[in-house]
Amino acid sequence: MKRIILFGLLLFSLIGLAQEKERELTNFAFLIGDFEFKGKTLKSKTEYNHYSGIWKSSYILDNAVIEEDFKIIGENGETTFHGLTLRSFNSKTNEWVMGFFDALNPKWYPLGQPEFKDGTISFKGNLPGLQPGQLLQVTFYDIGDNSFKWKSDISPDNGKTWVYDFTIIEATRK
Repeated sequence: MKRIILFGLLLFSLIGLAQEKERELTNFAFLIGDFEFKGKTLKSKTEYNHYSGIWKSSYILDNAVIEEDFKIIGENGETTFHGLTLRSFNSKTNEWVMGFFDALNPKWYPLGQPEFKDGTISFKGNLPGLQPGQLLQVTFYDIGDNSFKWKSDISPDNGKTWVYDFTIIEATRK
């Protein structure tokens, strides 16, 4: 009888953890699907480089992880930036596990814990192209059923000062 009760408690706990992970992943469910985007990144204090790309996201690993394939396409159709973001929620530690993999210069970049506030999602991280001491703050905003915006602010001094709107992306569902 004790074994049945212990098994029941264990099963109940595992179901609860799975439901919590699934509930937390819904915070990023707006990313699921295929998007096209227009983006711009500062090349000087007043000028931006403009580009376009594709952002595809899906659930993987029995819906435990969101996988995002992000690709910037150059003027001649060439891939100029390509990477993969993975997002999951660890309900045992109550923490997000997120990171970015650079496909063109293979390296893994862990991302910080997201903050959900007033319809936005923000987190800090170190992404490809940053120099030592630089830090990005990424924000998803204007999140809708068929579109979202993404921006990054960059700090040259580990967060003491910031250049706002360093990169801005506007994505629309295909």
